[in-house]
Amino acid sequence: MTLQSHPPGVEDDIVEDGVVEVIKQYSKGITQSLINALSHSVDAGKEATESLAELQSQNENLNRIKDRLNESHDNVTATQMIVDAYVNSVRWISSSISWQKATKLTRTTTDTGVQSTESHGFWSNILWSRGGEEEETAVVEQSPVKQAMEELASTTNEHLDLLIEELKSNRQKTEVIAGSVQQQNEDLERISDSAVALQDRVNQVNRVLRGGT
Repeated sequence: MTLQSHPPGVEDDIVEDGVVEVIKQYSKGITQSLINALSHSVDAGKEATESLAELQSQNENLNRIKDRLNESHDNVTATQMIVDAYVNSVRWISSSISWQKATKLTRTTTDTGVQSTESHGFWSNILWSRGGEEEETAVVEQSPVKQAMEELASTTNEHLDLLIEELKSNRQKTEVIAGSVQQQNEDLERISDSAVALQDRVNQVNRVLRGGT
């Protein structure tokens, strides 16, 4: 029985090919994991963008309520001036009436950044395969193992950069959402206070017109 031997160098090539294949398999697995993570991040970013759009709509509604309350306060102020004139005309002491002042509201101008929260070319950059592209490469003798390691590093870095960019964008959206929610809660409190003050002013005018202060 004779043992089959390989020519010099062939055995090394076989071992090298095996190492390259293992590296390529690891590269494929890592890339797929990064693609999955990036896909989840993009989906989360889309949901955050929808939330920002909804918050923007709510801000517009709150601003309309503020405008109407401000108009009502202006109307009450005008009524107070008319009542003052009437009181003076019948020789009442107008200065004895301590009118309550208007509780005016400021429109919210916080930009939620909805228009600038789109994903940064995710699907156009997601394919890690270079299929269909012709790249000019210098004819240089290079170890297949070294070349496979360089491709692994390049592919991993590319997808990590995309993932980090998307995560940063999502974090910014989350911060804007938190700030908008807090702003809206404060606006609702101010609107409530303004509405109560408006009712008090109207009641005061009515009391004066009925002959009391």
